[in-house]
Amino acid sequence: MAMNEERFMEFLAKFVSDVGATMAAGGVVVGDRLGLYRALADRPQLPKELADRTGTAPRYVEEWLRGQAAGGYVEYDAATGEYSLTEEQAYALTDPDGPVLGGFQLAIGALKAEPRITEAFRTGEGMGWHEHDADVFSGCERFFRFGYTADLVSNWLPALDHAATGSSRRCAVERDVTPIWRHPSTGIQRSPKGSAGSTDGATPRRSRLRNRQLWTGVLGVPLVLVITLRMADMRGAAMAVIAGVVWSALVISEVAFAERVGFLERARPVLYGLAVYPLPVFTVLAVVSPFLSLTICAIVAGVVTLSVVVLRAYLAPRPPP
Repeated sequence: MAMNEERFMEFLAKFVSDVGATMAAGGVVVGDRLGLYRALADRPQLPKELADRTGTAPRYVEEWLRGQAAGGYVEYDAATGEYSLTEEQAYALTDPDGPVLGGFQLAIGALKAEPRITEAFRTGEGMGWHEHDADVFSGCERFFRFGYTADLVSNWLPALDHAATGSSRRCAVERDVTPIWRHPSTGIQRSPKGSAGSTDGATPRRSRLRNRQLWTGVLGVPLVLVITLRMADMRGAAMAVIAGVVWSALVISEVAFAERVGFLERARPVLYGLAVYPLPVFTVLAVVSPFLSLTICAIVAGVVTLSVVVLRAYLAPRPPP
């Protein structure tokens, strides 16, 4: 069967385009990490001037600029020998929240897994998302943030008004927004105050959270010391160690992991109560009621915990039918 030369040339052009894009990705990531694009956006510059401003080697910067100009990422003035960025190039290549830089970072990070993925084809074993290079996560977050930022406040949060109101809507907002906190560079986007889908309610909640952390830190350490020393006098050294560990863990979790503890308390109040209440209640009873045996203290702590958990579950707001 004779080869179609025209179709072959079309395929060859696609191949060359893909190779060029793959090779260009490395240059874009280098320019982003070294701040070359941001420094070049100010004004046209010679390679040495750009190198001096960014603390890089002039020879490497000159070669980088030539490659960037050949690829259409920067402009070159043959008369002056200077390189520059157009307004459009500067907007795309210097905005940390834009998708361009994140897309190239994501591509470079994904390629680092090639040996592992190739081996997986031979063995049939999998590769977890969490096993990718860190550039995959940072690049993915930067690549999609532009779209998420545009839609979260203007479309997604207002859409919740059609599904829920009141406390159930606030809960839905928290559950929808919270996952984007998992990457350190992300944050909550807020709509204008009073508009549909506004998350301004997060501001007083964060204020309450800071106050909770502050007072826990101020009062927690003396409380741990008092309970531990009192337990040593009343119940002996072994119980003092248990009380110290329990209350220290409680104080540390409230101060260091207040956001996660608060979310668990709101989202899973029954689980939170069963996990957190019993031991602190038990140690307090053991300290303030020396005439009670430890068995009785444990039983009373269990009853108190179940009573509080059931009461909170009963009083919790329910979504409308």
